[in-house]
Amino acid sequence: MDNYTKQVIAEIGIVASLTNIILTLRVEGETAVATVAQHFVRTQMKLGKLRNIETSAIQDETWVRTPEGWRLQFVANVHGRRWYVDGKRIDPHKPFDPDSPPYNPSITADE
Repeated sequence: MDNYTKQVIAEIGIVASLTNIILTLRVEGETAVATVAQHFVRTQMKLGKLRNIETSAIQDETWVRTPEGWRLQFVANVHGRRWYVDGKRIDPHKPFDPDSPPYNPSITADE
């Protein structure tokens, strides 16, 4: 997770907005598990080009209390929702291909 996070941060240009809404929260002692809806708008390097990226996901975040405060331990069960690259909707479950047609899932497939 640490290496993945460092790689993603290195690829990010400008963060326009980042919103996290806690949908559920369970606290047990020094550990908390939050199900979070995240919406992230930014510029990011994709295939050697800085692109406009907008993603949304629902994910479970595990946090632990330390002497310095609450720290994120890990993220699991990430469910990609609507993802856009340069204004075109893409399938969050497939590698990015700038030449693919826009992703237009059926309503049942649209998370």
